[in-house]
Amino acid sequence: MDTNNSHENRKRVIFLAVLTAILLLLLIIICIFTKAPKIHTMLNQESQTQNITINKVSPKRTFISSNFVSKNSSEMVVSGIFSSEESLDETILALSKFYSPVKKDGVKFDIEADDKKWQKVLKSLSYYFATNIEDGKLSYENGEFLLQGEALSQKAIDEISSVLNQNGVKFQNNISIKEATSAQQVAKKEIYELLYGKVIEFQTAKATLKADSSSLLDSIAALLKENPELSLTIEGHTDSDGNAEFNKKLSLDRANSVKEYLIKSGIDSVRIDTIGYGDTKEIAPNTNEANKQKNRRVEFKIREK
Repeated sequence: MDTNNSHENRKRVIFLAVLTAILLLLLIIICIFTKAPKIHTMLNQESQTQNITINKVSPKRTFISSNFVSKNSSEMVVSGIFSSEESLDETILALSKFYSPVKKDGVKFDIEADDKKWQKVLKSLSYYFATNIEDGKLSYENGEFLLQGEALSQKAIDEISSVLNQNGVKFQNNISIKEATSAQQVAKKEIYELLYGKVIEFQTAKATLKADSSSLLDSIAALLKENPELSLTIEGHTDSDGNAEFNKKLSLDRANSVKEYLIKSGIDSVRIDTIGYGDTKEIAPNTNEANKQKNRRVEFKIREK
């Protein structure tokens, strides 16, 4: 009898345990289905909040910059909207290689300004803007370049147009020819046209003039004899191949070789100064032989006594 009661009690305990488990499971299921819509709503709200945040941040207000540089007989002035101070510094550095002083006026900064094309074109054009233009302005607006001002010869204008064409950019060239009135302007024009498309040639890695350069130097000597009130600075330049110290010495030696030739042609030595810049004033990237040839050059800067 006791054994039967014990057996019945055990069954009852097991039954109650199973029933309790089933009830708990049902309760859990009911809770899940009851709270599921709330959870779904919360997830949707969070997702929408994230989308709203993304929509506020993702659009970029990028715009093409507006940049300007003007030049007269005494200074260059840079103005416009630049993406950063570093970008402005790049512009001033590119121009300062070939002209001084370069000032800034009315400059603004906007991180969304896209001035990459301005920087690319300016680096290849800065030499020609500084040397070929007497008075003028280079503008970059709405993705297009505009040149205004005066140059002493049509060849100087054509050379600038060629550089812009090589960069594949939209541009207007409104440069007109300025009449050379002073002896200095006349001499500058004549020397430019004498050297257009030509170079003073030297033996490789030496300061020895080649015979082919004699006729050019004879013409420059004749010009100086006709204008005794003018003096000359001869600048030597090289490409970036080799050691920088060697290049600077070579550029000065080549300038001095030209000076010696002019002295022997009857020009007083006190009228001629020389300077060697080595590879510090490149007018084109030293990426191919054609550009290196442009950088290996001798320049003549006319000045009044």
